[in-house]
Amino acid sequence: MRALLRFGLGAFGVLWWESWRTPPEPVYAAIVVEAACSAAWQKVLPYTEAFWQKGVHVGLIAAKPTRAFWAIPPTQDRALFQALFMALQDNLPAATAQPPSATLVWGQLRPWRTQLYHVVWIGHFESPLSAAAQAYSTWLPACGEMPPFQASSPPIPLPPEDLPTRPVPAWVGYALAFFLCGGILLGMEIPFYFLRKHLALRQAQNILR
Repeated sequence: MRALLRFGLGAFGVLWWESWRTPPEPVYAAIVVEAACSAAWQKVLPYTEAFWQKGVHVGLIAAKPTRAFWAIPPTQDRALFQALFMALQDNLPAATAQPPSATLVWGQLRPWRTQLYHVVWIGHFESPLSAAAQAYSTWLPACGEMPPFQASSPPIPLPPEDLPTRPVPAWVGYALAFFLCGGILLGMEIPFYFLRKHLALRQAQNILR
């Protein structure tokens, strides 16, 4: 048991140190806004601020009926994001009767799509997403009623403060395992230190002396 704890102490200590030294991979989130819906644009900034407070890179996607594009790539630069956001908000396209397609937008999320951990959809969208994409999507209706395929989403949209937190870095788990092994080993060694003089081997050594 002592040998296993010492091995765990050394192994988890090395893993903790190496993970702590390695720069963490950035976490990305996307806010998809219906480009022609002015009411949707007014709901963007509270969610971007909530993501920034959690250490997440936030990007903005403008969705049109026939195409979608990254209007602002994922970033943590508040000043840059707000400057670009104001410029975009002052030049909104003309409103159209056809809402954008959520499926089309989802296909345009490259190259960050595989790294996104949450997507906020603001506006009126058609066509359902896959179950995997729905699992980490928050829908906020604007400029139209919520489509039927969004019924599987939470009936009340998540407020900004309740958005998912950033995943815990790996070094935190290694640090906990390191201190757990060290604590158990220390807890075993202290009683042995105080009680070893009462062990049979210690008594035999004292007699031989």
